[in-house]
Amino acid sequence: MRELLSLKQHILNSVGKHELSKDAAFILITRLAGIESMSEADRVMDTLAGQLQEIGAIRNYWMELTKEQRDESVRLSGMLQAEGPEITIVPDGPMGSNGYIATSEGEGIIIDPGSSFDTIWPIVQRCNASFKYIVITHGHFDHMGCMEQLKEATGALTVLHRLDLPALTQPVLNGSFLFSSTKKTTFQPIDVTVNGGEILEAGGYRYEVIHTPGHTIGSICLKVGRRLFSGDMLFADHDEHVGPITGNGFDLERSYRSLCRQMDGAFLVYPGHGSPIWVDEEAQRKYLAASSDHPA
Repeated sequence: MRELLSLKQHILNSVGKHELSKDAAFILITRLAGIESMSEADRVMDTLAGQLQEIGAIRNYWMELTKEQRDESVRLSGMLQAEGPEITIVPDGPMGSNGYIATSEGEGIIIDPGSSFDTIWPIVQRCNASFKYIVITHGHFDHMGCMEQLKEATGALTVLHRLDLPALTQPVLNGSFLFSSTKKTTFQPIDVTVNGGEILEAGGYRYEVIHTPGHTIGSICLKVGRRLFSGDMLFADHDEHVGPITGNGFDLERSYRSLCRQMDGAFLVYPGHGSPIWVDEEAQRKYLAASSDHPA
């Protein structure tokens, strides 16, 4: 992005004006090398500002330089959040996994209920809705958690990609074998098996199932309008995470590229871990560039 070029030039100018030491400039330039997005640069600035006081003025310059872009991202993100079903985040699953509840017109779906039933059930009840589906984005225990108890309590149908079905009965595949404290290591059969391309309808909205292998062989995303529930295939700043056993880095990169091309313009991502991500055109270019070495 051109703002990063301006930032680096400002750093060099600040050294010439004796407003910044050469040592601090070297650290900044080195840390910014290879950075391609505003959010990555933000993280560098935030980290170094706590270590080097003189970088504060550089950080302020950066914030002012990118103010217009930030304001636009906030505006568009707010618009997206106002569109579509109401989303409730349940961020209390194992390893900080997120569960989601999407409701509209008294009907909805539950996505990745990795938390305990005691945690998510009161939240489900407060939604005052009937639930058609419990969608599992991939077969890891921290995303399946209490799906069986929720199924019994709500009558919803459980959904999983066919290629991740073996993870239901194999702790090595669902990851629970890595954690001795995990009590739930196997799961009951799924009601609805998907391949990708299916449409799940609930509350007047159409949720499209997109097969996105890479984190696991059967990972899926769920698209509703310009919102995307990504499971563990898409995190902030292209934080690639290939899952054990059936994960594949080449598949994951191809999924990034395919997904960015399927989405119409900017979109809001609800990931399996962490906060929602605003994926604008700049971020999409980064995913596409990162996957260019792995053609589909």
